[in-house]
Amino acid sequence: MDSGSSSSLPAPASPKKLAYLSYMGATLRSSLSEVEADNAIARLESVSNYEQWRQLVEKKNEWHTDRFLLHPQLFAVEFEAYYHSELPEILSNYVRSQEPGAAAMLTPSNIRLTMESLSKANPSWWRSPRRQRLFLTELLEKRSTLFPSPTLCASLREGLHQLTASVAEILRSWRSKGSGGAA
Repeated sequence: MDSGSSSSLPAPASPKKLAYLSYMGATLRSSLSEVEADNAIARLESVSNYEQWRQLVEKKNEWHTDRFLLHPQLFAVEFEAYYHSELPEILSNYVRSQEPGAAAMLTPSNIRLTMESLSKANPSWWRSPRRQRLFLTELLEKRSTLFPSPTLCASLREGLHQLTASVAEILRSWRSKGSGGAA
């Protein structure tokens, strides 16, 4: 029951690091320490030329979304943050870069509604390499339901103007009757 002997054992590698190493193609032993996993990641990510670097970046970008499908329980917390914070920001930036006129549509509510609409049609749309384009297309198709038409806005504005004028006329009439009766 010597508690000191257990502290000399190296900490095992985290399941997340093991999943990453496996995805990236590293050959793993059954028992890998945290330090060994860190060293393996450092070796894996040290590249010597541009082509290797480009391939590494591409594979890491794929891992960024594939991890949610391959290990949903392991990365559940990260998925929530990605889906509700990071992905909407990525999508908003894409819309602004591709369709600056559509930037006014990028309210948190419209982004959420568009993402929900895409998810109803395909729950893993966010995994597609075309996810940004899918989002933009859906957002533009939903434009009429997200925003009232300009003619509807003009009609509502005109109706509000007429209502305000009518109320003002009633108040003037009421005041003139009220002041005339008191004199």
